[in-house]
Amino acid sequence: MMHDQETVLLQGHIIDSLILAKVLDTILMMGGTFDLQDMQIGKTREEPSRARIVVQASSAKLLSEILHAIQPHGASVENERDCRLAAAPADGIFPDEFYATTHLPTQVRVRDQWVEVEGIEMDLGILVDPVRLTARTVPMGEVKQGDQVVIGREGVRVIPLQRQDCSDGRGEAGRSGCDRS
Repeated sequence: MMHDQETVLLQGHIIDSLILAKVLDTILMMGGTFDLQDMQIGKTREEPSRARIVVQASSAKLLSEILHAIQPHGASVENERDCRLAAAPADGIFPDEFYATTHLPTQVRVRDQWVEVEGIEMDLGILVDPVRLTARTVPMGEVKQGDQVVIGREGVRVIPLQRQDCSDGRGEAGRSGCDRS
């Protein structure tokens, strides 16, 4: 019996890029279940699709692990909250539970606004200036004591890569790496 749950949203080209399938498969493979509450499929190649999914797990820990695993695919928690910040305890040391970035475009929610994270690279921390509403990545060696660093997943949104436009100007698909469906 599943007790803990969280509603997540997926948006974009989630059908043809197989993002929806990857997310649902990940939930099941990790021991969770899902309820697809709402699905809106784009009617043209340019129009994005949207899915609302209730993710269920037998414990808060498992639910957290599942949410962590599906976040890089663009799954964001429906009830958006500001990101959690903690001060770096010393130079060169991230706070416990710091958020490690992916290579995908990322935003953090600060004072009820989504802020683009600058300098995105994999496995870095996110330094936030809540007064200026800025966010940038920082390697561990460059963090200074007292810097405000994002911890946890709350208020972090990862933007999945979208399908490439394969048109060559004549309506023909076929360039390497393009979706041919």
